[in-house]
Amino acid sequence: MSKAGKRKLKKEVVYVLAGILALLCIIAVILIYTHMNRFEYTKSLNEIVITVNDTNISLKELTYYIMQVEKTGNEYAKAYNPDNPTEYWNIYMNNATESGYVTDLAKEAAIDYCIRDNIYAIEAMNMGMELTAEEMSDIAYDAQMAYELMTHKQRMMSELTAEDFELIMTKEQLAYKYMAYLAENDKDGVLAAVVLKYDVDGSYYETLKITYEIFINYDILDYVKVGYVTIN
Repeated sequence: MSKAGKRKLKKEVVYVLAGILALLCIIAVILIYTHMNRFEYTKSLNEIVITVNDTNISLKELTYYIMQVEKTGNEYAKAYNPDNPTEYWNIYMNNATESGYVTDLAKEAAIDYCIRDNIYAIEAMNMGMELTAEEMSDIAYDAQMAYELMTHKQRMMSELTAEDFELIMTKEQLAYKYMAYLAENDKDGVLAAVVLKYDVDGSYYETLKITYEIFINYDILDYVKVGYVTIN
């Protein structure tokens, strides 16, 4: 081979090596970025994921609602496929009112009920509604029981304490009390009124909800896969 041919070949080898090196650098940068930005549920528990007016709701508080949704959904999942319950959460649902994967619909349900309780708790406090001493005592007992009955995974993933349960359940009970107050004299009857007017998707609630400033942090919540947080 001539000297010119050798020089040309040497140049081509250098270009190939430079290209490989550049590609390796890009891959390294991507891997480092992915590692640094990897979502870890428990490390995000104190992040604010929902804001209702001036009320900030952390992922930890939302996890209480995720636990409820997962507990209910898990019964359907075990009935759907006892050998592989996780399959249920990946079903695509398509009906008149909503469509999507069960895991995503369940996440939206947890978000919706969390927002509902916060809105109604605010409404209740604004009108001076309070829980009785007996109601507070019942909540304290229920909160302790809920904490003691948690599975290892629920405790590990939520880091909820008995005190956390009590705070969240107090807000939840105040919301229920306010809903009952709204529905008690309704001509449709309490149960029908709650479903048609005062619960999530109800006419009264959805009109009220528009008057609130609500922010949902999907930068974090997009990583949350309901059906796999405190179960499976």
